[in-house]
This record gives sequence, structure tokens and C-alpha cells, in this order.
Amino acid sequence: MKNRSKKRNKSCSGAALDRPNPDKEHCTKVIKEIRERIDPWITKFDQWKEFQTEVRLNSISSMTPIAKSPESFVYGVPSNAQDPEITDGKIQQKTTQSSANIDEQLAHGQPKTAISDEDNRTQSS
Repeated sequence: MKNRSKKRNKSCSGAALDRPNPDKEHCTKVIKEIRERIDPWITKFDQWKEFQTEVRLNSISSMTPIAKSPESFVYGVPSNAQDPEITDGKIQQKTTQSSANIDEQLAHGQPKTAISDEDNRTQSS
């Protein structure tokens, strides 16, 4: 009796594993068909998204320098580096905090004596 039960178990387990699962095959086929239909749309959407971002950045005047900067500089530019494309190849001197406030101080009615001699020299040159 023991020999018969072993044979029965082997034949049952082998037949169940060898037979394909129709539900799994159907689901795999449906997913594959959907993916084939959707892939061109996904590609077009990615192209549209990139184009829309570029147009939006170029349409806002303050964003134009960002839109024109190379992608490699977006994440790796040091804070003191200047993009030659933006400055037409010329290095521009940054204004100091005190010289930038000269016009602001005069507009608020503060006396010009609050400005140091160094600021007067930078303003005249």
C-alpha cells in the first residue's frame, strides 16, 4: 500500500506543476497588450512634459538664465562661479551690501553721512 500512495502523490504533484495556469496566462497577456498600447503615449507625454517645462521657463524672463544653463551646471555649480553665457563672457563684479544700499538710504531720507568714504569712491567710479 505504501508504494501505491507514493506513486499517486508523485503523479498528482507533477501534473499540477506542468499544467499552465490559465488565469496567470490571461493576466500576463492583458498586461502585455496594455503596455504595448500605452508605451507610445508615455513616450509622447515625456516629450511634451520636457517641452512644456522649457517653454514655461523661457516665457518667464527671470527664468531664462536658468533655462539656458547647461544641465550639468544645475546641481554642481559653485556659488561663486558665473555662467559666461549669461554675462556674455565678461566677469561682473558683485556689488557690496553697503554700496547696494546707497540709493535705498537716500530714498528713505537718511543723510548721506551714514555712507562711508569707501562707498563714495565706489559710487563715483
